[in-house]
Amino acid sequence: MTDFKVGLEQYKLAKQEIMEKGITVNDRFIQCDPNQVSDGFHTFGELYDHRCLLFIHLLQIHANLSFASYSHDDGTSWKGWFIAGCKLDGGMITYHLPVKFAELIPESIWIYKAPPWDGHTSKDVCDRLIEEAKIQKSIVDHQFPTVVNFLRDKLVSAMGIPSTALKKDE
Repeated sequence: MTDFKVGLEQYKLAKQEIMEKGITVNDRFIQCDPNQVSDGFHTFGELYDHRCLLFIHLLQIHANLSFASYSHDDGTSWKGWFIAGCKLDGGMITYHLPVKFAELIPESIWIYKAPPWDGHTSKDVCDRLIEEAKIQKSIVDHQFPTVVNFLRDKLVSAMGIPSTALKKDE
């Protein structure tokens, strides 16, 4: 078995065990439904849904760079899940998403099998998203300042926020 398949199998088993039994906090196991664990504002389940929906929005905005599939490149699949990805300047980012969100995926990005995994980690995904955010911020800040300022002023006015509360350019 390749390292990827071994890692994938270990991940699936660990995820299944956690979802069925509970969570570990500071090396202490707590039996519970992880989806119901809360920080006092949101549950893990809510935050996971937020992440999925924000990623789907990214796929919709960048449909020409995105894919979704029920099968990995080797033909394997996870019951109740699909894989989706987006090719950013810094590299591919992918997530497994619950099928409850499949209807939100644009028809044009569905493919038979996902492209091969490039080995990216969760940290790589965060690094790639940060880099993409910096690129997009630069584009907005340098190419569209007049439009952005106009829209910001309109939004703030509509929200009833005093203009003195706005951060102004030096």
